[in-house]
Amino acid sequence: MMRIKVKRNAKLIGLDTREIDEDHKRTIQLCRRVSKYIRKEIVDGNIVEINKRVIYKDGTSLDNTAFKNKVSHLFDDDAHSESLRRNSVIYVMERYAGYISRNGLDRFLKIKSPISIKDTSFYFKDNFNKIDKENKILYVKTMFTGDREYRKVPYKYVLKGDKISEDKKHGGNLTFPRKKNKAKTYVIAVDYEREPAYEPEKLIGFDLNKDKKSWIVLDDGQRITPNQQIQDSTENIRVLNTTLDKDKKAPIDKRSLRSKDRRPIRLKWKKAHSKLKAEISKVAETVVNKARDEKALLCIDSVTTGQKNGTFGQDHLIETLQVMCENQGVPFYVVPCKNTSRRCSSCGYIAKGNRVNTDEFHCEDCGHKCDAQNNGAKNIVFQGQRMYNAGVPYGNYRRRAVDTLVKEYSQQESSVDTSEAS
Repeated sequence: MMRIKVKRNAKLIGLDTREIDEDHKRTIQLCRRVSKYIRKEIVDGNIVEINKRVIYKDGTSLDNTAFKNKVSHLFDDDAHSESLRRNSVIYVMERYAGYISRNGLDRFLKIKSPISIKDTSFYFKDNFNKIDKENKILYVKTMFTGDREYRKVPYKYVLKGDKISEDKKHGGNLTFPRKKNKAKTYVIAVDYEREPAYEPEKLIGFDLNKDKKSWIVLDDGQRITPNQQIQDSTENIRVLNTTLDKDKKAPIDKRSLRSKDRRPIRLKWKKAHSKLKAEISKVAETVVNKARDEKALLCIDSVTTGQKNGTFGQDHLIETLQVMCENQGVPFYVVPCKNTSRRCSSCGYIAKGNRVNTDEFHCEDCGHKCDAQNNGAKNIVFQGQRMYNAGVPYGNYRRRAVDTLVKEYSQQESSVDTSEAS
């Protein structure tokens, strides 16, 4: 029986960081020096792009290791760990890359200071640290320790500690909250597998749409429409997004909303999303119950939308369905949705012209006519069936291509069969 892939955050809480406080302070100071250096190079016109690499105007392209070597003069002499030096440089590069991709280089050039590097957290991107669960100690590698030396960071308790392996090192996010009454934490992303509650006897899937009359259309033709609370919440979020985004790309001194004006609007935005998520959970429970009662493999549409289009519940529904399935052992796939609206569920022909309009599907090859959303739901199930037949473990594959998954896992199965036969 295939297993369900699960990803969760384990958390060490109540850290005593006295042994690493000075190292952390010095690491943040280093990150700020690198940030200042990068800003100057951008302003001077030497660096023209930052993504996963630093691109110079003469065409030179440096990965994070090469860039770390280029800025080596900024490091303290006793900053021994090359891996953590690179980790710190990557941290700064990602801050710049994220800001510039969201706001553009022109807007960046108008700010008067380097990208802010806060001292409230530090992310260990690679696996550096060890955990002793019996004695409740996190062993932390810092830039200023020797190759085999660690700092001891005791903690008070742990959430999902049973998912943390002591046999390997871990990366994670170490937080230093400014408020004295808030506990310091270390969050680790852990991957594990669990047994499904049953072997699926059938597959069910759905097509998710912005149009409220066809919001959720299942492959059996059942339709689920959003209730009034969901409609009100999505409209409220749309209005708040419009307010927040109307002059987002304008120069800071020309914006009608300053930071102090945006904060209360952002708070309303968060509350609106909380209300929406609560209502979406009720819908998700109905869908998961249907799958469990019918002993079905649930195929979840992975449709996404950009920030400009906002939410129609898809962001919360997909996430909530996944978590519910994982927690209850319901077999599921979040299915890549490429061409599911263009493929004929009768003959398999794919063409843009097959989709006559939002509601109608008419295959240009075989002439099959049907409801466009129901056609999409059937194609979600079709792709899920291909994944199941190939032995793809249950889980979220939104960012993968079905053809690639089928090829990859079919080859693994073939390799196992050959080995057993021999």
